[in-house]
Amino acid sequence: MKHLVNWRLSSLSCRAQKTKIRESWGDDLAVDSVALLHPREDLHLRSLLKCKAAMSSGSKIFLSILISSLIAPNLATAVPPRAPDKTVNCDILVVGGGLSGVATAYEALLAGRTVCLTEITDWLGGQISSQGTSALDERPTQRAKLYYSRGYLELRRRLERKYGKLNPGNCWVSESCFLPRDGHEILKSMLKDAEKQGKGKLQLFPNTVIKELTISPDGKIINSAIAIQHQPAPNAPPLNTFPLSQTIEDSYRYQNSSRFTKTIIRFVSKQAKKAKLPTGTL
Repeated sequence: MKHLVNWRLSSLSCRAQKTKIRESWGDDLAVDSVALLHPREDLHLRSLLKCKAAMSSGSKIFLSILISSLIAPNLATAVPPRAPDKTVNCDILVVGGGLSGVATAYEALLAGRTVCLTEITDWLGGQISSQGTSALDERPTQRAKLYYSRGYLELRRRLERKYGKLNPGNCWVSESCFLPRDGHEILKSMLKDAEKQGKGKLQLFPNTVIKELTISPDGKIINSAIAIQHQPAPNAPPLNTFPLSQTIEDSYRYQNSSRFTKTIIRFVSKQAKKAKLPTGTL
């Protein structure tokens, strides 16, 4: 297969994606790469559908896009109020720091890639951390035979090492339960160690959402992505003072607000930069 110069889109089919995630984290942790819960034309739906269509072809370099939030109709059409505050180059951009996103970053770092990982919250792990349901879904046969991938096995090992056992609180819903903050901290340490072991490079962007995509004319390659990172505005309460449902619209706006100060970031594929391909927003 000819090596593409940009981010190549990964398989979208549920079955193919489950296979990818199962190989990294276990059978019960698979999710779709792209979830469009609010399909509207003003969310650049045509561009996203091009991504979706292109994801049937695999590649060594792939972009995992996780769009799982309800975006207000009037947010995505806003024009950036200024040029991006900074440009970041990476081999792989992973959007969403849930378990599947962390699994993607983990394997890419072990493979020596430069990885940019964005997450709308300030915790990694999704369900097992910021969502507060820190219990691993495991089949009895899997558990008995330890039939897991290396990443998932390492997660379990670190949990057991921290507490002395997998279920310190005797949780009834699973045999592997833990505190949400510990889930975040352990995943973060795993990425740091994978970075060192594989000689890759991790650039982590918490409190960050993807706003715009630039896609090649054939709809198969993402040339660049524009993101918005937020921090508490001066005299504003700290992050997580309000639930995500009350702040998500603000997170997707370019403009600063009474709550957040925004940084606009352009992510560009290293290969796209080398080839001098267009990287402007749609």
